[in-house]
Amino acid sequence: MPSESAKPPLRVAVLVESLNVPEWVRWTVAQIDAGEAFELAAVIPARDVNGVSASASPRKEARHLPYLLYERVDAMVFGAGRAMSTTDLSPLSSGRMTLADARALDVVVSFLPLARTAWDGPAPRYGVWAIDPMDDGAPASATSRFWELRGSNATAATALVAVGGDVPRVITRGSLAADPLSLARTRDQPPVDGSS
Repeated sequence: MPSESAKPPLRVAVLVESLNVPEWVRWTVAQIDAGEAFELAAVIPARDVNGVSASASPRKEARHLPYLLYERVDAMVFGAGRAMSTTDLSPLSSGRMTLADARALDVVVSFLPLARTAWDGPAPRYGVWAIDPMDDGAPASATSRFWELRGSNATAATALVAVGGDVPRVITRGSLAADPLSLARTRDQPPVDGSS
């Protein structure tokens, strides 16, 4: 039986705020890098892409006060979540951090909040994808996680969406079992399903 010619790996660039990222982002990028179906072509800090400001700091508004207070109590009672601990992406990005490295891409995966995802590099074949909600632990980034917990939801949902056009298109959804008391423990749980 003749062997099928292997498909070339998908060339993926990832867009991050900086090289200091939450552990879950580092783990995800490492999975892309290690996968035989993918080639991690570039790791691009947002400051290197036109139209994206890496220095934009989340505003501390009164509506985030309950979330900020909860985060402090949650960390004191249950400890800081491993998924949100800051890690260095430099070992994975070494030698592939410029837009020049991002040539002939199949997809760009953004680890920036959806509203801030912008890509001015070469157009990827399958477009730009973003995580929604993007939970980086910043006060304004994913307060929906807090409200899911407060509303006693059984799951915390996340979607991978294609950015572009008037409305982002959902590519796939996943969910985590929501811990009834701790957002940190919810963030540290492995996925329970991934349905489209």
